[in-house]
Amino acid sequence: MPIGSFVGHYTGWRGPFWALAVLAALAAASVGRFIPHTGQRAEVSVRAEVRALGQGRLWLALGGAVLIMAESWRRTPTSRRY
Repeated sequence: MPIGSFVGHYTGWRGPFWALAVLAALAAASVGRFIPHTGQRAEVSVRAEVRALGQGRLWLALGGAVLIMAESWRRTPTSRRY
């Protein structure tokens, strides 16, 4: 039995969500505490972002993501149109 179902049985449906919120806050605090500060900041420009749209690998990744999302939507029982 998944832990979320077990906890939800005794605490209601909000219990697992609150537990995940606490775990996410602890993870964020740990990352903020233990990741060293480098002091270097990358310069971001709109021109560089637009230039990245010319890369074939980016379009391949975006196309794969679209296909995966479309297939999962197609297989959802509530998405059937009558």
